[in-house]
Amino acid sequence: MSDGGGEVSPNASFTPAELSTGKVHIGLKIANDRVDIGFASLERLIALAYDVERYQIAGAQLDTQPFDVVAKMQLGTPREQVLEMLQALLAERFRLVVHREFKEQTVLALTIAKTGSKLIEAPLRRSPAVRLET
Repeated sequence: MSDGGGEVSPNASFTPAELSTGKVHIGLKIANDRVDIGFASLERLIALAYDVERYQIAGAQLDTQPFDVVAKMQLGTPREQVLEMLQALLAERFRLVVHREFKEQTVLALTIAKTGSKLIEAPLRRSPAVRLET
C-alpha cells in the first residue's frame, strides 16, 4: 500500500481502467481479475482506496456526482495491491493528492453512574403489516 504521504507504488495500476458516470449499477465487486465499483461518490472511492472512514476525509465537496469504476487486474491480486491500484487511478484521473494528519479531538463517553442505570427497556412494537395489491 502507500506510505503515509500519499505516494503510490509506480507499478500499481489497473489495465485497462474505465471511469465513467451514469450506469445504473450500485455496489462493489472484486472477483477474479475484475474490479467493478458502481455509483460511488469520489468521497466513497477515496475512503475505499485509502481504507478510511468517510468522516475522516476533509476537503472539497466530494459526495456529489457518482462514478463507476470497471477495471481489469491480474488474477489473484491481493486486496492491498487492489487498494494501491485504486489510489493510482484516483491520482491519475482526478490528480488526487493525499495528506494524512492526526487531530486530537474531544469525545464524550456514555457511562453508567455509580447509582446504576435508570434506563428502562422499550417495549417491542410490531410494525403494521404491509400488503401490496395488484
